[in-house]
Amino acid sequence: MRMLEFREYGTVPNIVLSRGVTFARGMIAFPFKVLDWLVHGVPFSVKFVRRLRVTLSSAASIGAGTVFNVNHADTAAGEGAIQIGRASVIGRNNFFSSGNQIAIGDYVLTAPCVSFISASHSVADMSVPMCASSVTKGDSISVGENCFFGYGSSVIGNVKVGYGSVVAAFSVVRTDVPPFSLVVGSEGRVIKRYSFLRRLWVPVRDYDENVDMVDVVTYREMLRSYKVTGLLPYTALGGLLSDRL
Repeated sequence: MRMLEFREYGTVPNIVLSRGVTFARGMIAFPFKVLDWLVHGVPFSVKFVRRLRVTLSSAASIGAGTVFNVNHADTAAGEGAIQIGRASVIGRNNFFSSGNQIAIGDYVLTAPCVSFISASHSVADMSVPMCASSVTKGDSISVGENCFFGYGSSVIGNVKVGYGSVVAAFSVVRTDVPPFSLVVGSEGRVIKRYSFLRRLWVPVRDYDENVDMVDVVTYREMLRSYKVTGLLPYTALGGLLSDRL
């Protein structure tokens, strides 16, 4: 019976109804798209699922084609389920899918096609079609200030990425990363850390946190001493009429 009901979902009346509901919801959300474009310069191609649960800070720039998918309406009570920090630049075609929460700090830069995924479909019962399975909600992703994520990299699960870290292209991060780390590979290995004493990246074995690292408050003061403009990111990330000669 369950399989019959699932097959019936694909009948013409149900398809027409679902498309009608989708169109109606899109029309209700359209004024928010216009407001996002006027206030934040968000391209119209950016997709929001539960827009009111996504928080965009001042001077944040969002690349065309990016998707913000808030899977649950009741997580991260009192806060945005997805948060983008001040002066952060999110590259084109990034993908955010939140379980409990995804919090991106200030001054974070992502290349195109970067993913932050703290939710997954349940595979506990394989008699249930995947598109009808439940979505997990317990995991959160936290990214500290001034991190850079290379093209096609991913952060998956319940993960904290420390401030000042760099994740190389196509790397996969599934465990916590300490501040000022250089992460590479499908296993997310930390191979170097940045030394403020020596002003260079050094092998992990040669790193002393008591000597080489600055605390987060001091680091924030360093970052805020720079003037950040949103014009160039919008030129690079925007959609229609954003080309530059």
